[in-house]
Amino acid sequence: MTPPGSLPTRFDTLSPARRALLEQRMRGTHSRIESTAVKPSRPAAIPLSFAQQRLWVVHQLSPDSAAYHVPIALRFRTPIQTAALDRALASMIRQHEILRTRFEISEGGVPVQVIDPPPPG
Repeated sequence: MTPPGSLPTRFDTLSPARRALLEQRMRGTHSRIESTAVKPSRPAAIPLSFAQQRLWVVHQLSPDSAAYHVPIALRFRTPIQTAALDRALASMIRQHEILRTRFEISEGGVPVQVIDPPPPG
């Protein structure tokens, strides 16, 4: 016996029109309404977070330091498809603003973050 409120019971109690709509949606053939994320408006220069301020001060004290660098080396056993790698990296850069963010000194002499526009594509 199927418990009340279970999925099979709920499916059996659907009207023919609702059942057809559900089956259509499960097949993925329904018309889709495209939704896009709305980006909030923000100033061109964004104040640094406290952690970013700390990194900026450390860099000002020792600009040649590699303290926060994380070098890695990879060896591939097969040839790299450089065009595919370029596309993948460009896609990541387009999607993640932090990969396009840099620090600048504002007119008031305060460090700020500036987010560069995404690469075309």
